[in-house]
Amino acid sequence: MKRTLVSVLTLIVMLSLTSFAASLTAKVVLPDGNGAPFAEVKIGEKTFVADEKGNVELTYNSEKNALVKWLDLEEELPIGDTMKFSNKKLYGAPYDPFDWLVSGSETWDIDDKIMANPGGEHNEAQIFLDDEFDDFIVRSKFVAAAPSQWYYVRFFLRGAEPGFNGYGISFAANPSDQTFFARFEGSWDKYEQITDSLFVYPAVEQNVPHEFVGFLKNDHIVLYLRAQGESKYHKLVDVVDDSDGALFDGSVSILNSFCDVEISEFSIFKY
Repeated sequence: MKRTLVSVLTLIVMLSLTSFAASLTAKVVLPDGNGAPFAEVKIGEKTFVADEKGNVELTYNSEKNALVKWLDLEEELPIGDTMKFSNKKLYGAPYDPFDWLVSGSETWDIDDKIMANPGGEHNEAQIFLDDEFDDFIVRSKFVAAAPSQWYYVRFFLRGAEPGFNGYGISFAANPSDQTFFARFEGSWDKYEQITDSLFVYPAVEQNVPHEFVGFLKNDHIVLYLRAQGESKYHKLVDVVDDSDGALFDGSVSILNSFCDVEISEFSIFKY
């Protein structure tokens, strides 16, 4: 009789716990309003992984909050249909061409959603965001095409002015070349190598959207890249720059070196 009573009580407890179980289709959202690709959501001992658009299927019991992680960004958020990181958006869509200083050819076309440059054999043009940031996260989607060698899409971070200034990641857009990273000091041939190798990745595949993400906090720099359709990010750079000449603030610029390039989802968040 005693054993039967214990079994019944156990069953009641199990049914009670089951009754609190809930399921939810949620979306993990970045500060710019876009979905966070392949973000992880941890509820208790269970971890759920979002899809490429940030959508994730959750099951949970009585928990109210979840630990949400996207690359180097992590925050405890209330469980809900939309789980948005609280980092302040410093820049993002809708884009305004008057926010940018143009250096080189006047060939950048900037509207609310897209920044594009048609490239060409003699077209090297840069846009420099007329602002200044210290600790920040930069994220961009870009598509590049190039007919010959020496064609790059370049992002400069913490630069003081247009040109080859700041931490520069140059994505090669032709398979005969390689992507490289350095701290530039005013000229394409004046730079400091701060990683083990100057070259950090092959060329990006032409006409395929790629997502670039950079985390800059104090002297720590981490850069990621992911091609559309890939299920993981490639960590290109993870370095602490505590050398003479290290940069701790500055702006962001984009230099198109002869590519056909289109940039979307460009945004900067406070770290």
